[in-house]
Amino acid sequence: MQGNYDHIGVSVPIGSNREIAEEILRGVATFQDKLNTQKMGRDRRSLVIEIANDDNNPAIAQEIAKYFVKETAIQAVIGHNASDASVAAAPIYQKGGLVMLSPTSFSDRLITLGDHIFRMVPLSSLTDKLANYIVKTTPKARVTSCFDGEAIDNASFATRVASKLIDEKISYINIPCNFSDPQFKADQKINEIINQGIDTLILAPHVDRIEKALEMAKANQGRLTLFGSSTLLTGLTLKGGQAVNNLVLVVPWYKDQSDAFSQELAKKWGSTRNWRTILSYDATVTIATALSINPTRNGIAQVLRRQDFKGKGVTGDIQFLPSGDRIPSPTTGDFVQVQLNEKNHQFFPIDFPP
Repeated sequence: MQGNYDHIGVSVPIGSNREIAEEILRGVATFQDKLNTQKMGRDRRSLVIEIANDDNNPAIAQEIAKYFVKETAIQAVIGHNASDASVAAAPIYQKGGLVMLSPTSFSDRLITLGDHIFRMVPLSSLTDKLANYIVKTTPKARVTSCFDGEAIDNASFATRVASKLIDEKISYINIPCNFSDPQFKADQKINEIINQGIDTLILAPHVDRIEKALEMAKANQGRLTLFGSSTLLTGLTLKGGQAVNNLVLVVPWYKDQSDAFSQELAKKWGSTRNWRTILSYDATVTIATALSINPTRNGIAQVLRRQDFKGKGVTGDIQFLPSGDRIPSPTTGDFVQVQLNEKNHQFFPIDFPP
């Protein structure tokens, strides 16, 4: 089915993390509906989305990449979610000459894998911002981190934050705390951390395995100040209740729900602010914009790397460095905090100057 259509593949973790998959698909579908309804596309062409389930599994992601490359109607791919899956699949897209744009993966390894690989979230835009927040709000903090060593994005996140804190003369104490360690026990680890005089803990779990981070929050019992990566912006985190109260997360985007786009999402989906939905929407805008200029596979890659290319997204202008990394703006990155709202805990934005 080619006809008067453009085709994009989208790969999401439907089986392993339905909540995250739905957040990503809402963003893609919102722009698809807008484009198709208003006939905004190239020569009034409609946009067709082919959805694949990769379960955030690297092996499955590779098989999906092979399928999308072979399926000649597919002009570009939006995905994958977890960096483990994206990094595993990227060489296949690169070899097949098919653009892969990840709206959510932030591992630095992605930007070393070829000229057809792009990401919407530069890691430094999150790590530097969180480190700066800690420096400005708790300059005498004694910090350590717990992360999933099998999650390449969050392992990099924790390492980059630690390096930045050390550069800023913040006391960072390296205490081994790996959520993927079979011997990991939250109660023991919290006590070990507190006994070392730590007062601030950064949590960076894999998106499909955030339970270990929540176990740490529960064992903490409010003793340590808690920070976390954007992975923790999920409904499951909020179910942690009082254990996650005051947890601060750095996320790529989280604006006031009174803005027009949040209202549009609320009307369409019954949900509003979520960084994965917003960046998936912007990723779809980006690919559609490139399609309108050059609809071929190699043409899309060339367009995205042009200095004069500019996608107009909810998060602002979208342009890429030669590496495939999105060019961040000073306003990239927001902070949210878990707070009690009447009977339930919710995420609330925190004002913090860029």
